[in-house]
Order: sequence, then structure tokens, then C-alpha cells
Amino acid sequence: EAAFAEQKKILLQDAERLNVELYDVKRERDDLKLRLEAGAADSGSLGADFDKEREAFETEIAEISMSLTKAREETSRHEDETSRIRTELKEERQRYHEHEAKLKQDIASLNRNLKMAPSKAYVDGLKRDLKILKKMQYNAVDDDDDEDNGKDQVGVGGGGLK
Repeated sequence: EAAFAEQKKILLQDAERLNVELYDVKRERDDLKLRLEAGAADSGSLGADFDKEREAFETEIAEISMSLTKAREETSRHEDETSRIRTELKEERQRYHEHEAKLKQDIASLNRNLKMAPSKAYVDGLKRDLKILKKMQYNAVDDDDDEDNGKDQVGVGGGGLK
């Protein structure tokens, strides 16, 4: 009988536990029914909200796509402009290099001419010699004029040639 009493006690505890679980399950079932009924009533508004939200997302995606397209076009224009400017700068740089080369040739030519030119002392000496020669020439011309005048005065040959 003690074993029978023990089994009875275990069975009563199991029954109590199952009753509690049954109560919890019924309560969850009732909650789910209420939610389902509330969801059915709100399903029209949920669908409308979902459609509005979807349209808003699609509009936002379209705006972002347009912005992206504009940004790509602007980037392309900037790249084209940069490429054009880079080409112009390369051409200008080439012109400057050519001009620099011509100036270097001119400088080299002028340096060669400068090396071949006489020194300042030599030129000064030539100027001094030229002055001396000019003075001698004028003196010689004056002396000749005096001699010619003298011959003319003596009367030999009548008007002298100069």
C-alpha cells in the first residue's frame, strides 16, 4: 500500500502540473485568437501602410538613382574637362621646351660671337689708332691744300685739281 500511495501522489502531482500547463496553453490560444481577430481587422490598414511605405521607398530609390546619374554625368564632364586641360598643358609645356631650346641655341650662338669678338682693350686701342690716323689724314690734307694753293699761286698750270 505504501507503493500504491506513492504512485497516487506522483500521479496527482503530474495531473496538477498538466492542469497548469493546460491553463497556460488555453491562455496563449485565447491571446492568439485575439491577435488574429485584431490582425484581420487591421489587415486593411496594414496593407495600405505597407503600400504607402513601399511607394515611399520606390520614390526614394528613384531620387537616389537620379542623383547618382547626375553625379556620374558631372564626374564625366569633370573628367573630360580635366583631360582637355591636361592636353592643353602638355602642348603648352612642349611649346615652352621648344622655346627654351631655341633660347639656349641663341645663347650658345651669342656666346660664340662674344668669344670671337675683340676685347675692350683691343677696341680701345683701335679707336685710339683711328683717331691718330684721322688727325694725320687731316693734317696731311691741310698740308696738301697749302701746297696746291701755292702751286696755283705760282701760276703753273692754271687751276689746280684737288
